Amino acid sequence: MGADRFDTMGLNKQVNILKPEHKISINMAYFSGFTQHEISKQLDVPLGTVKTRMRAAILELRKHTKYLSWKLKKLYHLFY
Repeated sequence: MGADRFDTMGLNKQVNILKPEHKISINMAYFSGFTQHEISKQLDVPLGTVKTRMRAAILELRKHTKYLSWKLKKLYHLFY
């Protein structure tokens, strides 16, 4: 399965804003289908570290998405 198949919200582009260690975890989990346990083994880091990185990445993506939404609304109101 390719990453494009799961990228219905443009998440691939959004992931680029993340720190490298967060980006790797998100890419492995969401675009390559690895479990957190498998990511832990592949990266040779504790499972708790993977979970923390995933959580931090998701929070950062959520924050960025809200910012983009706010910015688009502001632009919309400038023209309409």
